[in-house]
Amino acid sequence: MINFLKLLWGYVVKYVVSVGIIWGAMQIVTYFKGDLLKNYMGSLWYLIYIMPIPFLSVAAFIEVTIKCPVEGWVAKINNIIGDAKLYGEIKVEPIVEIVGQFKLTEDQEVEASKVRAGLKINDAHAMIYEEPSLALAPIKFNVETLDYAALTVLRRQNLHGYILSANSVIICSERRLLIVHHRAKKSATYEGKLHTVGGSYQPIGVFPNKEGDRYSLIRTAHREADEEIQASILTEDIPPMILGLEPSTKFIQLVFLGANISEKQCDKLISNWEGEGVVKIPFDELESRLTKPIFIKDSNDKEQEIKWVPTGKAAILAWLAFGAPNAGIRASFGGYSPKELFNKIVGK
Repeated sequence: MINFLKLLWGYVVKYVVSVGIIWGAMQIVTYFKGDLLKNYMGSLWYLIYIMPIPFLSVAAFIEVTIKCPVEGWVAKINNIIGDAKLYGEIKVEPIVEIVGQFKLTEDQEVEASKVRAGLKINDAHAMIYEEPSLALAPIKFNVETLDYAALTVLRRQNLHGYILSANSVIICSERRLLIVHHRAKKSATYEGKLHTVGGSYQPIGVFPNKEGDRYSLIRTAHREADEEIQASILTEDIPPMILGLEPSTKFIQLVFLGANISEKQCDKLISNWEGEGVVKIPFDELESRLTKPIFIKDSNDKEQEIKWVPTGKAAILAWLAFGAPNAGIRASFGGYSPKELFNKIVGK
């Protein structure tokens, strides 16, 4: 209801602006030509002011039915998905401000040095200690930087805060495919599971020779898509954004709902070392993939059951709740519209 009222108010404003423009144009015509227009239309001249209404009504109907998310989508998803907490939609990219570098104790630093010695890649991470709030816009994250080795030590001791990350629900609308990542069996969290494409925000400050993600979670999403599946999701139009949390791992996630890639890109997707492969799910099979066990053949041609990372499944459901942005105005999923499929899966 709140989303509907916001849209309604927006169209009231658009109507007032439209009438203002028409009135101004009529004043200019009257100044130069007199009441020519009123004389021509007779007593029906006032219909000019009504003309915007049918056009705006059609536009409002389309926006309400397609763009407005399913009412109560956050609670519905949170109620059925474990280890996932969605906060809701955000309209403006969060601000990331680095306030310093996290300091380990002497004992922790000794242990972290041992971890670093065994790592091939030691990425930078950003940590915060309070859950975000959607009450203020834009959201601001004051983060401390640390490397993966330090984070590993803190995880072992269950002392780490929330880790900033971003991921995307990636699709190929031309092929009617949802693109997800099969995580590597050696992943630090949710190994061997299916997930949307993304990863940790990489701040500036831990490695002087690396520029990081330039204080931008949008840049994180772009970089992770390029690294994990070699896809470019650099687009002018940013899809709807939501904010979520993975409680067990403490990953705070900015999620982009519906990043579209071309057919050419879709044909060349390749997973990096962080994954077992790229999985392409036809739109018409999405219901079964979200509600029934998924089996994928391994390197030995044996079928193995693959489960979802909860936040990945939650993000896909949120994408459906928003009407499957960028999948096309009349996107169909086995005969169901995006919102119909969402309601069928989560329950009305």
